[in-house]
Order: sequence, then C-alpha cells, then structure tokens
Amino acid sequence: MTPRALGRTLAVSVALSVTSSHARPAPDREESVPEKIPEPTPVVCDDEAYLQFVDGSEELPPDVEAACSERSREVVLRHAREHDQDQATIRRALAQKEAARRRAEEREAALAEDLARVNEELRQLRETVSEMRAREDEESGSWRVSDDIEAFFLGVSGMGLVGHFSDFGLGAGPGDELPDVLVDRALTLDGTTWMAGGGARLGYQSSGGFRIGLGVGAARLGRLELDHEPLPSGVSVELKGGTLMSNQLWLGKAFDAKVVFPYVDAAFLFNVVLAEVDVSVAELGTVGQSDLMAFSFGIAPRLGVFVPVDRDWFFDFSGHYGLFGVERGGGQVSFGFWGD
Repeated sequence: MTPRALGRTLAVSVALSVTSSHARPAPDREESVPEKIPEPTPVVCDDEAYLQFVDGSEELPPDVEAACSERSREVVLRHAREHDQDQATIRRALAQKEAARRRAEEREAALAEDLARVNEELRQLRETVSEMRAREDEESGSWRVSDDIEAFFLGVSGMGLVGHFSDFGLGAGPGDELPDVLVDRALTLDGTTWMAGGGARLGYQSSGGFRIGLGVGAARLGRLELDHEPLPSGVSVELKGGTLMSNQLWLGKAFDAKVVFPYVDAAFLFNVVLAEVDVSVAELGTVGQSDLMAFSFGIAPRLGVFVPVDRDWFFDFSGHYGLFGVERGGGQVSFGFWGD
C-alpha cells in the first residue's frame, strides 16, 4: 500500500470513530461505573526474614528488605521509648529516695533540736535544784536530806578502853568445871589496863533528838595480876590472856548543830570477862589451860558527836567514863550508814 492510500485509510478510520462517538447514545449510569481495582497485598517482614535481615546472612527481596528495615526502625524506636521510660522511672525513684533522705535529715535535725532543748532544760533544772539546795544549805547550814534530824544509823567502830580490876573474882564458865587444884582458890584479877578492840553500833535518833541504841564489841585484855589462895606445892597458875566483851544499851539526847549532831548518852554496860589461865606443875611444866569467866555491870555517861559525811555516810566520835564496873572509860570512832 502506498503512503497516500495509508493516509486515506487512517483519515477514514478517524472520521468513523468521531462519528460513532457523537452518534452513540449516553450509556446507563450503572453501566458507566468502572470496576474497583484491588489493592496490592502489603509486604510483611516475618520473624524469619527479620532475623535474616539482622544477621545479613541472606539477601532479601527489595520490598521485604524495606519492610524489615521499617520493622527494625520500629524496634529501635520502641527500645528507645522503653529506655526513656526506664530512665524516667529511675529518676523518679532517685528523686523519691532523695526526698526521703531529706525528710530523714529534717527529722534527725528536729530530733537533735528536741534533744538539745531537753538537755538544756535538764541543765537548767539541775542548776535550779543546785541553787535551791545551796539556799537550803545556806539557811540550815546542813547537808542533810531535810531539816529533820531523825535517822537510823548502823556502823562499825574501833575502840580503846580502860579496864580497872580490883579483886575481880573469876570462876568457871556456864557448863564448865574448875580443875581440882583451882577449886576454892579465890582466883581474882587486879590492876588497871588498856584494852583495844572493835565492835558495831545500831541506833535510832528521833526528830526531837531522842537517841536509843545497842552496841557490841570485844577488846583484848592487857597485863593484869592473877591473885589466888595458896596452891598445892609445885603447882602454879599464870594468866596468858583474856578478852573483855562489851555490850551496851544507851539512851540519850542529840542536839541539832546543823552540820553535826552533838549528843549525850547514858550507857548501861554489861561486860563478860574471859581469862585464859595456864596450870603448871614443877616437874611436868604446863599441864593444861582453863578458861575462866566473870560478869560485870556498869553505867557510863558518854559524850559524842555525830558527823554526816554526806547524805548516806557518817562518822561518830565519842568518849565515856564508867562510874562503876570493870569498864572504866574509853573512846570510840565509828563509821557507817545513816538515813531517815
């Protein structure tokens, strides 16, 4: 076909198509709606593909690789969000801990202030009590718990005594018998001697100053003469030693001199004299020892002073003179406990 003929043919075809398009009636609306084009299926990066993407062990299709890259970005973003949340939680916990620490420090500071305030109040109270006691002591001149001189007292004492024996007869003790050679020999002690010993005292002193008490003690006899009626030929006796047991009941009156309590007592004395006598025979020497005993009663005025050392302890200094009996005088120094 020649070019001219081809051109005519194309022209005729175009004219026919135009004519047919103008002459064709309008199609029905329902028939004119084109069919819906189905959407493409999205590419999914499953776990296996994602692991291959992360490892880089195998080459993935481009669309799958893009999906896995998007998934990786989402994982990174999720981890970042979780890390931010963890950091925020940690910061909140640290903030709470810091707040708790500050509150604890504030409470500790408040307790320290309260303790300092209490200590200051105690110090002021002690100062007030000390000032009150100082004023009381200044007014009363005494360390005593109160102005009342009432007290119980118990002490131990050391004593020095003077014993006077004049034809002081000795005999056997209760339940004992004299050796035959000493029976009816009128054994007596004679002389004046110093004696030293110790004892204990228990007493009570009323608020009015009335005193009553008991005292016990023992002192070793000094040098004395042992006299007797004539003994059988070759027999002799010798005083080897002895003890004076001093027992006292006293009544008296104390006086409040503020710092000390002077007093005067009447002591009723009951003494037990124990004598150790050796019996000797010229040819044999000492053949035995006899323990002899005698009793003595007496009355002794006593002067003394009760000296409080503090609110619990005291010293007591006293001296007495026996009007009769073997205990003719002496002095005592006592130390002990007292309280009302």
